Amino acid sequence: MAKRRRRRREGTLLTLSELVRTTHPAPDQVDQARMFAWWTRSLPARIVQHARPKFLRGGVLTVVVDSHVWAQELQLETASLMSRIRAGAPDVRVHRLRFVVGKLPHLGVMPREPKPLRPIPVQELPDEAGRALAAIADDELRDVVARSMGSCLARQSRNQNEAREDARRSRVSKSKR
Repeated sequence: MAKRRRRRREGTLLTLSELVRTTHPAPDQVDQARMFAWWTRSLPARIVQHARPKFLRGGVLTVVVDSHVWAQELQLETASLMSRIRAGAPDVRVHRLRFVVGKLPHLGVMPREPKPLRPIPVQELPDEAGRALAAIADDELRDVVARSMGSCLARQSRNQNEAREDARRSRVSKSKR
């Protein structure tokens, strides 16, 4: 009986580890995992509580929101969110955000809770606020307005600090490239 000759295939052989690395996990799965981790770690808790990424396919990040109001709010904030994504997760290929209303997926890691605000005491309010308070004749109303001013200024200060921290993280991530 004549032996059959096997034909050699053209090209190079890949090692098993190279083959697995190219197929599992898929690049989109790696990007998706990075995006999910970034979302909970980097966005304010008020957003994470109402909006969560569901999947990332072809550069489109689909985000589930718990109401139409949040869908519209985040749609208006798309440019800001995209710049934060590019700064905080530059390796992730996200080109567009898509918001859908539905049940929020579980994240596994609970978002960080904001620290409780300590209102600014009346004595530390700016001079202009003190003059405005002095013009209020009703003592009870003046106390309510003073507490409200203190809370508002404390929240504003916290938001400014968060923005500075986001900018610092952005600079650090750019310097690592």
